[in-house]
Amino acid sequence: MRRFVCTVSISILVLTLAVSEPGQTRAPSSTNQQKTAEEFFPAGYALEKEHQCEQALEQYAAAIRIDPKHFGAHVNSGGCYLSLKKFESAVAEFKAAANLKPNDAYVQFNLGVACAQLRRRQDAMASFKEALRLEPKMGRAYSALAALYADGGDYEAGTKVLIQATQLVEDNAIFYFQLGELHLAAGALSSATEAFQRVIAMHPGFVSARLRLGAAYERMARYSEAADVYRQSIAIEPGNAEAHLLLGEVMERQGQHQNAIVELKAAISIKSDYVAAHRQLGLAYKSLGDQNRALTEMKEAARYAPNSPIILNDLGHAYLDVNDYESAIEPLKKAAQTEPNEPEAQFVLGNTYMMAGKYDQAIATFNKVLEIKPDHNLAQERLQVATVRKNLLPELEAWKRHALENPNDGAAHSQLAHGYNALGKFAQAEEEYLRAIDLDSKNADYLNAMGINYMEWGKPEKAVDFYKRSAELRPHHVIYYSLGNTYYRLGRMDEAIEAYKRSLEIKPTFTHSLYELGKVYSKQGRHEEAIELFRKVVEIEPTHVYAIHALGLAYVVTGNKTGAMQQYYLLKILNPDLAADLLRSIPN
Repeated sequence: MRRFVCTVSISILVLTLAVSEPGQTRAPSSTNQQKTAEEFFPAGYALEKEHQCEQALEQYAAAIRIDPKHFGAHVNSGGCYLSLKKFESAVAEFKAAANLKPNDAYVQFNLGVACAQLRRRQDAMASFKEALRLEPKMGRAYSALAALYADGGDYEAGTKVLIQATQLVEDNAIFYFQLGELHLAAGALSSATEAFQRVIAMHPGFVSARLRLGAAYERMARYSEAADVYRQSIAIEPGNAEAHLLLGEVMERQGQHQNAIVELKAAISIKSDYVAAHRQLGLAYKSLGDQNRALTEMKEAARYAPNSPIILNDLGHAYLDVNDYESAIEPLKKAAQTEPNEPEAQFVLGNTYMMAGKYDQAIATFNKVLEIKPDHNLAQERLQVATVRKNLLPELEAWKRHALENPNDGAAHSQLAHGYNALGKFAQAEEEYLRAIDLDSKNADYLNAMGINYMEWGKPEKAVDFYKRSAELRPHHVIYYSLGNTYYRLGRMDEAIEAYKRSLEIKPTFTHSLYELGKVYSKQGRHEEAIELFRKVVEIEPTHVYAIHALGLAYVVTGNKTGAMQQYYLLKILNPDLAADLLRSIPN
């Protein structure tokens, strides 16, 4: 889920400084001093207009040495220091100017900008408030003050400032836009949509407002309306790559994978180095089971963002999806190095080492995970597996000899296959499993094991046949559940539904099948049926946090805010992270 932040920042406002021109009012000084200082000040101003700030500062300094009360030289020196990012010096110059002219609103504004860049939030707010006291219609001061409130998490105060601005400043569309951003950040989604709609009514061609309106709709799960807004944006600006990206993303959410791919390719054709579009296109291909094209797009994303931990992680997983474990190691290792104390990044790297047969590195990495998080249960399990695999190598030779000596013994080949699989040697494992099945084609355990392994090896299309054959020989709720998961992964939703239903016919209280069937119904827009299933899961297993979360989201989509909030309060106790995610989806 994307993170929404206020887009009007103090750093942007630095570009709108008030600069004193030669001849503007200055504090009085002697005639000789004025004349001599004026020999330097115009020269400094000319250099500043050419963006030669260092040389301009030398001229302003000369003017100030001659006339310490030269207001314009102090103001423009402050502006130059801001451009050079020397914020302490900028503060000093603007304070000197403010001492000379305490009632100059623009000096107060610029002082606030400099203080904000130094993260002196209270000083910056005081300066912006003083600027507004002196000049109540200074629009940029309202924007800057609201941005500071938002930066501190005080969205209510920021909202009040912007509402005041809309009432006092005539051209107030930008304030409604910023107001929409504040509402988005605060999770007040209905108010955000109203603000962006008002901006669009004032300026129909304001594409950024349309894109943010679409973002608000997405967070309210109003995907069709979001898609319409993005299409309108593209009609206004066909070359807007972000609009194509966002339309592709929302289409992907709606399961329209092929249409999403068209839009994402359009975004890339406009901006070939668009990292987010390459990444999303890779995810779209992955949804369709086209792992090779997914890998190609993740490589492109990594080419343009080689140090992004998110992109590196995605690239590593794309390699894993095509069973190229050796190639997966490098990007996952780099991703883990960017976050050395993040246990999950280290855990994924350890798993990859293990799948590549590098057991010493896997053991070392899992031990590192446990140093960071001693209660990491999966790392404890994987450490044991890696240790077993390392110690298994000598035994494998004995199993090989046994299979060679007993070529018609299905159990011998099955045992050898388990050994190869445990060591991550999947091609050899597949060969031995298939040999065992050829020798005993009615063995449901062999068939089920083959289905499980094909899923683990990223070959769901092959897993289907073996799960079906196993289920025909021995109908079991877990086998049908696994078959449903396989269809789900292949995007064959109707067949997934039938498999989950068969699982539930055998065992109606099997929460795994209830939950997964609910997910499929939600994906198809059958929200009431999904709600019924998620409720059953929670009745059987009251602490099933993912079912509670899914139930809350289903309530949001169906307009049951009370029900959604009830699930939020449950999750707040059981899983605060999922609770926060659900809360972001609940309007207002």
